[in-house]
Amino acid sequence: MAAVLLQNLNWNTIFYINVPLCIIAMVLGILFLDESFDSKVSKEIDVYGMILLTVSLFCITFGLLKGSDYGWTSYAIIILFISFVVSTILFLIVESKVSQPMLPLNLFKEITFSASCICYVVVGFGIASPLLILNTNINNAVNKRLLVLRNL
Repeated sequence: MAAVLLQNLNWNTIFYINVPLCIIAMVLGILFLDESFDSKVSKEIDVYGMILLTVSLFCITFGLLKGSDYGWTSYAIIILFISFVVSTILFLIVESKVSQPMLPLNLFKEITFSASCICYVVVGFGIASPLLILNTNINNAVNKRLLVLRNL
């Protein structure tokens, strides 16, 4: 379907497929799916854990993505990495103290769970890193081509 749109119309039209499909999926979901929930699960939200995890993931993601732009030894990147370490340690401390943690740390005592988490992280980096590099290289090539075309 996307190939037909790309061949005959503008490339932006492939995004218009998502809107009707999402509307159809929402209508079908409302009509045919029953809401399910676990009545034994606590309704308590781990606000501090949520905030600390958000800060931690923001710091490491922004630091890794913008490290080459800002310079790996710049104060901003170093502060982001230090903030990542501090907020991760605080997250682990908070999760070990609260009654209903967002991430129960006792799960990591099971070797199968720990090994699968390590595998997911390694595979995730293995998949995401080349895609990020590929996107950056394609963007640079397009920008160089546009610069050459403007100078003609």
